[in-house]
Amino acid sequence: MSIMPMMNRCVKLLRLVLVLMVVFGQPAQAFGWLGHRLAGEVAEPYLCPESKVQLQQLNPSYAFVTAGSWADKVRYSDEWRYTRYFHYINVENDVFTTTTPRSAKGDVLSAIYKYRAKLTNPDSNYGQKQSAMLFLVHFVVDVHQPLHVGYARDLGGNKVPVKLDGRTTNLHSVWDTGLLQSEGQSIQEYSAALRALAEGQAEAWQADPPEVWVQESLNLRSGAYRFGRPGADGKVRLSESYISESKEIIDLRLAQAGVRLAGELNAIWCPADTGEL
Repeated sequence: MSIMPMMNRCVKLLRLVLVLMVVFGQPAQAFGWLGHRLAGEVAEPYLCPESKVQLQQLNPSYAFVTAGSWADKVRYSDEWRYTRYFHYINVENDVFTTTTPRSAKGDVLSAIYKYRAKLTNPDSNYGQKQSAMLFLVHFVVDVHQPLHVGYARDLGGNKVPVKLDGRTTNLHSVWDTGLLQSEGQSIQEYSAALRALAEGQAEAWQADPPEVWVQESLNLRSGAYRFGRPGADGKVRLSESYISESKEIIDLRLAQAGVRLAGELNAIWCPADTGEL
């Protein structure tokens, strides 16, 4: 083989390695794809007919239930790199108020209002409305994960090493994806269980503004850190009771996220519809 083709292959391989380092070397900052899918499955039955029509027009290539994953896929691209700060909010105290320090780069709460406004703005063009919808669908769910309302010092639990099912991971990843995969349910079984949790709750849950969603996650955050002491290797092995109790919390938050997501979209396209099943 000549030198030039070999060099070209090496360059391509190096580029691939660099891309993988960028994508997988970043700390987890967003509810995993499964969480967004499940919240979408919960939300869909609560959508009014007009919301379904509008969502299909804005997202013709994909089903609504998978729309929530897009914001994670693009957050490190050149165009959307600035949105990587929008997946979470750092709150050092246990109470969120109007005087709580906020990042000048934005956070998940400001992002919800930002993309809600873009989606409802009659001057927004199709592309702006499309991206606004995809971001809004994502961030409404993200704010319901307790560690997305996190401490800056440990990156919302990303710097807290733990062991789940014998594997070393971090606390944030456990709450993003690990807990969702712990029971081995199918998406259909899992979403049905979440919809059962949400039954009869739409009116109450949808009445709360996003600031309440932030405070709810804050109220639950301390429980995520009650995992016991590290073992001899310096890592915490999450107990069955911790996993079980945390699973109940994350299931409730996913149910609330789905119902509230539908409420956000219905408020835009069919405000007279209560969204109750």
